[in-house]
Amino acid sequence: MGTVYLFGYTEEYAPEFKSTSTAFHVIFKNLNYNADKASHYDSAQVAMNVVIENERSKRILDCLAEDNSISARALARKLQEIDGIIQRNQEEVRDAGIIRRVGGNRYGHWEIVRKWR
Repeated sequence: MGTVYLFGYTEEYAPEFKSTSTAFHVIFKNLNYNADKASHYDSAQVAMNVVIENERSKRILDCLAEDNSISARALARKLQEIDGIIQRNQEEVRDAGIIRRVGGNRYGHWEIVRKWR
């Protein structure tokens, strides 16, 4: 097997192994963290990329772009999914900072904050 090189890797980032009679621990150090500058990447962008890889999330965003006041129940019917699954995906999209709720549950609407395509 050939040598694998990883950007930013030095011996100080080598994994640490610890074991006791009842447990085994491995510590992986964050190669993306730079104490002088903060992170090498935008963690919000990473979270957004993970969420929109989900095909259901893309379909939710497409529906919200068409009708930003659609309820979770109506959205579930339109996508032929279970209400709870749609709500969970919608929360993941919200938590990733792609959408936000403006106004209350009854008369509010969804606003797309970050472009996903």
